[in-house]
Amino acid sequence: MPPAVAPAGHTTKENIMYRTLFTAIAALAFLAGCAGGPGAQGDPLAGTGWLLDTLNGSPVLAEAAVTLNFGADGALSGSDGCNQYNTTYTVSGSSLTIAQPIATTRMACPDPVMQQGSAYLEALGSAASYDLKSGKLSLADSGGTTLATFSAQSADLAGTSWDVISYNNGQQAVVSVMAASQLTADFGLDGDLTGFAGCNDYNASYVTSGTDGLQFGPVASTR
Repeated sequence: MPPAVAPAGHTTKENIMYRTLFTAIAALAFLAGCAGGPGAQGDPLAGTGWLLDTLNGSPVLAEAAVTLNFGADGALSGSDGCNQYNTTYTVSGSSLTIAQPIATTRMACPDPVMQQGSAYLEALGSAASYDLKSGKLSLADSGGTTLATFSAQSADLAGTSWDVISYNNGQQAVVSVMAASQLTADFGLDGDLTGFAGCNDYNASYVTSGTDGLQFGPVASTR
């Protein structure tokens, strides 16, 4: 079925469907963490994004991508492999303080993923210093024991594919995707965005700018 732009005067049900689609796409800007962006004064971590490699000396589960994003304004966010989390952080030299408690969504996942997520958030709370070298980041506790190691996330969206795990519901809340539903986004090399919105396929254009700028063109969808 060819894609069709949502027509004017569509029903309340269609309004909800398209609003959900638009907010899910907007949430991808949060998922696409950037690496190597310009830091704030005295903060080399600001504007960077990372993917967890090891936790407490062990490799992470292959099925659970754990991310860490440092905002230029002192915000810290990411995914623990199951739930989204956010808090704030401060840097002084090589010292790192991550504010507690860390706020998270409440999605349920398989036990191994949930256990890893809890251990990861506990490690973040224990972090006292960081080391940043050659596209690698490590966090250590106050005794110098390495808690977690990360690799830099790619800043280039072109040619990447994503599964949406949470989105803004339009009511100032980030919610998890419904069970048994799948929302996807595929960023083409030619500036085209395609994907599945849980019921219909959609497409749009996209443009990136700088290290974290992302804009979408009008969204078309099947019916």
